[in-house]
Parts: sequence; C-alpha cells; structure tokens
Amino acid sequence: MRGLSFWDPQVALRDVDVLAESPIAFEELWARSQIVVLSTTSVRVVSIRDRIVLKSIAGRPQDLQDVEALEEILKRQAAMRDEGRRADESSLADAIWATGIPCGFVSLP
Repeated sequence: MRGLSFWDPQVALRDVDVLAESPIAFEELWARSQIVVLSTTSVRVVSIRDRIVLKSIAGRPQDLQDVEALEEILKRQAAMRDEGRRADESSLADAIWATGIPCGFVSLP
C-alpha cells in the first residue's frame, strides 16, 4: 500500500494516515465502519476486522503488533457478547484509546 502519515509529535494519538490505494474497496470499508465518540469528537472508524487486514498487508513490525492487539479486542468483544453484555460503540472507543491504534478515516472528494 502506498500512503503518507502525518502526526503531531506533541500528542501521541493525533495522527492521520492517507492511503493512495487500498486493497479493500472504499465502499466496503464505509459499509462496515462505525461512528464512535472520542472525547468531544465523533469519528468514523474502519471495522476492527478491516483494520487487521490492512495492517497485515502492511506487514511492518508495529503493524503486526497492532494486529495482535486488535485480535485481542475481538476476543474481548466476543466474551462480552457471551456474557450477554453489548460490545458497543463505547467498548470500541475504549479499545482504540487503549491500544493507540489509529482507525479513523474520512472521504475526500
């Protein structure tokens, strides 16, 4: 995948990846995405499963560590469902903050 990364060295979780190409069609990513509230901002985020695919393809050491963390989040969400609790938007937001894995995206014209 080709892309650019922008980040704020003063705020660890303030970064944006801009992909020039994606192995998953944008329409598919959008259809499976969720809107989560992070602090005072609503952000549309790719699904955890799509993020796993994207990071696996990138294959950098940090991406592979992120894949492990994302798979753990899926396990926690499954356990919550098994216990009759809802793995909702807030649990996804908590997971994003806990792992520090950027998952948001926007559509550019």
